[in-house]
Amino acid sequence: TNIRSTWEIPFQRLVEQPSREYKYAVDLVHLFAFMHFQSIPEIVIQTALSREYAISSPKTTRGAVQDAYDLWSDISGWSLEVINLLADHSILDYDLDNSSCSIHPVVHEWARDRLSEEDREFWLERAIGVLSDCISPLMEASQAKLRRQLIRHIDSLLSICKFTFPNLSLPRTIMHCTAFERFAAVLA
Repeated sequence: TNIRSTWEIPFQRLVEQPSREYKYAVDLVHLFAFMHFQSIPEIVIQTALSREYAISSPKTTRGAVQDAYDLWSDISGWSLEVINLLADHSILDYDLDNSSCSIHPVVHEWARDRLSEEDREFWLERAIGVLSDCISPLMEASQAKLRRQLIRHIDSLLSICKFTFPNLSLPRTIMHCTAFERFAAVLA
């Protein structure tokens, strides 16, 4: 318990900051709690941030192409800022050579355990969506390396679904069906 409370103090410093980078850092910790703790590819972070940006950004009258360009311009800067915030607070490590993050297993477990049942279900849903969004439905050969990197995260997510939420019947939505179809294609 004392080791876990050690992580709560720096994490609360992140929670208390008003900027969006800090908010996204907190969200990523919750999201990562439902993936494997090692080698989380940076594309997962960028996908998660782009989903948040798309949900939280005000709608404009500009075209979709310009919106997409603005989004990815912002995301590339945010992902490094968010990673640095979490690394500065000793919550994750960033591997520059592999463009991936890792979280200590105790921190990983703490991040999930600290959530209420309702929040766990919310972040489970988010993790399903983010991992699914990282997988192209066309299964292009150029994405084979990424799909191999995602296997451990999909496996971890499915194990968490089974053991943390034994009474949760999935798939419940079309989004779940699409996600599980993509997961099955990667795991096949």
